[in-house]
Amino acid sequence: MSTDYEPELLTHDEEIALAVDIEAGLLAAHALANGENPCEASNGELQFLAERGEAARRRLYLANLALVRQRAGYWAKRLSVSFQELFQEGCVGLGEAIARFDHSLGHRFSTFAHPLVDGRIAQHAQTRCGTIEFTRHRVRSVLRYQRAGEELAQRLARQPRPEEIADHLGVKRSVVRATLEIGMTPVSVLDEDLPDSAELTECLPGSDMAWFDRLGEYEQMILSARFGLGQPPVSRRTLAERLGASVSTVRREELRALSMARRVILYPSSPSERMGQWHDHQRAG
Repeated sequence: MSTDYEPELLTHDEEIALAVDIEAGLLAAHALANGENPCEASNGELQFLAERGEAARRRLYLANLALVRQRAGYWAKRLSVSFQELFQEGCVGLGEAIARFDHSLGHRFSTFAHPLVDGRIAQHAQTRCGTIEFTRHRVRSVLRYQRAGEELAQRLARQPRPEEIADHLGVKRSVVRATLEIGMTPVSVLDEDLPDSAELTECLPGSDMAWFDRLGEYEQMILSARFGLGQPPVSRRTLAERLGASVSTVRREELRALSMARRVILYPSSPSERMGQWHDHQRAG
């Protein structure tokens, strides 16, 4: 992807509007994929919403490439790693931020996206410069505290201090501080770091598994394989081989499935009912 694009600055209201369109597009795509017809919407209408959602996702993505460039440039100079390589990794982090962003909390998208983009770039840059081996348990602890920091960043509209993360999780401050320092160290894992159902719960806090049966069969398959629901978990590479797809495709599908699960949890109605509510609102407006 070219890094020469001049980003279009977005207002907070524009970010919210784009996030709403992205949500509607996901719901419409889900309805099309599962043969649902909420509120008697035609396939053409659903396709229009799905395409508009994808266009909104692309606009939000392109408008925030400046953040990726800035962080990639910072780490490229600090650790002498290719800027283009780090830029590509930061773009992955930006995509993850878009999939996980919750506009209803009222914070700016860049506030939420910054730690995801910077974390992706920093970890890749430092790993390329040599690694220190840690067990999967220690690496998972780093990820847990980083996720908690992302959640607090949305609430506080700023980056939380380690002490605030510790208090939020009920963990000793010294433990969190020391563990987060590991997160800024070049790390490799002694064996493949496969996710499990407990990590899925961390990705979707405050939920039980009642939402799972309300996902489409494809989303269920992706999450079951990746997070070990009723079967041993598998890596993205292994799942990509099973599906005959690329690892990047599996990564995108995993993020999409997690985003859909999150929407199901946030809105108790079914995806088709939610789509119908959104459709009624648009017609009323």
